[in-house]
Amino acid sequence: MIVHGIPSPMKGSTDAHQRVVSPLDAYSRAFSPESTAGRQHGGMNMVRSRRLFETILRGTSDAAIPFHGLCQLMNRLGFKERIRGSHHIFVRPDIEEILNFQPKGSLAKPYQVKLLRAVILKYRLTGEVEK
Repeated sequence: MIVHGIPSPMKGSTDAHQRVVSPLDAYSRAFSPESTAGRQHGGMNMVRSRRLFETILRGTSDAAIPFHGLCQLMNRLGFKERIRGSHHIFVRPDIEEILNFQPKGSLAKPYQVKLLRAVILKYRLTGEVEK
């Protein structure tokens, strides 16, 4: 409905109250069982990937994130990986930060998981790769 050239929200319109979607909610919808029936990505199934994403966002066990799973999640989030020795460097054109991860045994270093969480929240990454 337009009154005096200004659009006004109608009943049931989402323009008046836009819903803010958290990265976890968007990721959950993007990788719900209905939308991913039987898909796998890079050897890591959707359930494990979603669980890892939730664990990283929760921030309760940064010292217990498997490095291999972290790298696969980064690829799923649309980052390109470059490896120089033990350094795994992740870049994405629409993200300013360059993420440089190094394993500590088979786990990711806690400060690197915190850095990833900050980037996920800052750019509201959901796991949906836009092409």
